[in-house]
Amino acid sequence: MVPSNLHEIMDIANSAKSTRSEGPDGIDPMVAKKSIDQVAMVVSDIINASFDTEIVPLDLKLVFKQGDKLNTTNCRPISILPYVAKILEKTI
Repeated sequence: MVPSNLHEIMDIANSAKSTRSEGPDGIDPMVAKKSIDQVAMVVSDIINASFDTEIVPLDLKLVFKQGDKLNTTNCRPISILPYVAKILEKTI
């Protein structure tokens, strides 16, 4: 797999649909989009580490609803993704 790079991350983030809906990470997509040039290299490093290890961080895969965190019925499939998960998905 070809590693992601700074320019690819910035292109993906800048072409993403603008929305004000925060994901479970609490990151406002409009704010993230305006500051992607500040964090694109770190996001690229996270994505490349995910590619290299073939592991997607659990925080990017499940959204916790409420109640006991050990009970899997309290997690739901992703509908509103964390900001970095959106970029990871498009990079793949």
